[in-house]
Amino acid sequence: MKAATQFLENVKSKGIFEDPNFYSVRSDLYGSLALTGPGHGTDKAVLLGLMGETPETVDIKGMDKMLKKIKDTKKINLLGLNEYPFLEKEQLVLNKTRRLKYHTNGMKFTVLNKEFEPIYSEVYYSIGGGFIMSEEEMIKRDQEKDHVPQEKIKIKYKYRSMADLQQICKETDKSIMQVVLENEWPGEKKKKPQKDFSRLGESCKSAFTMAAPRKEFYQVPKAPKKSSKVVSITPFKNFKVGMQMEGMDWVNLYALAVSEQNAAGCRVVTAPTNGSCGIIPAVMHYYDKFLSHQFPGKIMDFMLASSAVGIVTKYNASISGAEGGCQGEVGTACAMAAAGLTAALGGTNLQIENAAEIGIEHNLGLTCDPVAGLVQIPCIERNTMGAIKAINAAKLALGNEEGSNRVSYDRVIKVMKNTGDDMRNKYKETALGGLAAEFEKDL
Repeated sequence: MKAATQFLENVKSKGIFEDPNFYSVRSDLYGSLALTGPGHGTDKAVLLGLMGETPETVDIKGMDKMLKKIKDTKKINLLGLNEYPFLEKEQLVLNKTRRLKYHTNGMKFTVLNKEFEPIYSEVYYSIGGGFIMSEEEMIKRDQEKDHVPQEKIKIKYKYRSMADLQQICKETDKSIMQVVLENEWPGEKKKKPQKDFSRLGESCKSAFTMAAPRKEFYQVPKAPKKSSKVVSITPFKNFKVGMQMEGMDWVNLYALAVSEQNAAGCRVVTAPTNGSCGIIPAVMHYYDKFLSHQFPGKIMDFMLASSAVGIVTKYNASISGAEGGCQGEVGTACAMAAAGLTAALGGTNLQIENAAEIGIEHNLGLTCDPVAGLVQIPCIERNTMGAIKAINAAKLALGNEEGSNRVSYDRVIKVMKNTGDDMRNKYKETALGGLAAEFEKDL
């Protein structure tokens, strides 16, 4: 969605809309985006992006009507400016056997004349977690080892690894959360970041509250019958275990509900990715419902510690299932949630790192093999497992003697990167291997 909008914004700024030869646009998806795009809603996101919609503001309830209008009228309103001819089957192309040079999640947008000849084009890559990069940025990243495209402002504390971050904390006598806070909101008073985090927290909660009233989330042709009905506030009314399981029940409920929202194409917080979007909200909810009375007001610490782990992981490995398998998505989310919960419960900097390391270590080698290319099997249940693992990772880290862990976060991230590089492509969000291949005959 963001890439399509960015492309047309560039077209607009270059005055190409005024070119008398401008007729329409074409979108080409490659690699994993083409193979699992329809199941992940990528095709719909591209169309909405061409219309100028954004993930934060798109009308979720009105999306289907907007998309239906494109098919019925064979026209699309680009950036909300003017309607142009658009034949979806011919102008939204899935190149399933081709992969662009710099990443498996590639897409090319092209301005066409009446003869459907190209006038202008741009290539973008979806690198995970809602981040996009143009081909020029990807080339520059490869040429300049330390280049970070998102770093457009001066950062007070620069770190590229957990060891860097721990050293900064030691030298400045600050917590991981304080370092991240001063980087993200330089010079801001506490009120501003609290407002921003409150907005994020409410977005996480809304994914759950929106889920509760719905009777059914999605009806996709050939969709496997798995978690197809909304969970209710009493999800395990026939599950008689006793109060000792109440905490786990709530974690499962929350992770299921948020993951269901993602599978239905609704709005979720990409933390760190859509496929793993239920883990951090579920663990945050666990803290809020069961632990906040003992450790009040720590949601901001939770998010700050989580983000530090996400930053280090994204820079040194990958959070993209198409690049490194599900270890990059659910593994990273598990590590982030474990670090966040440890911070919220008063853990030290070393304990926060230890929790994150445990979270990643026990997701190493996890493949991304969505059945039918949909974010359902195994994705939805996998979010519950990632959340439970994160809570246990925090508990283990808080129970460990500080500094007693033998595996550092940086070393386990290096292993994750190497494992992802060694992993065969059919296990990296292509729906060509694993569970997807096994159950293809059932669809």
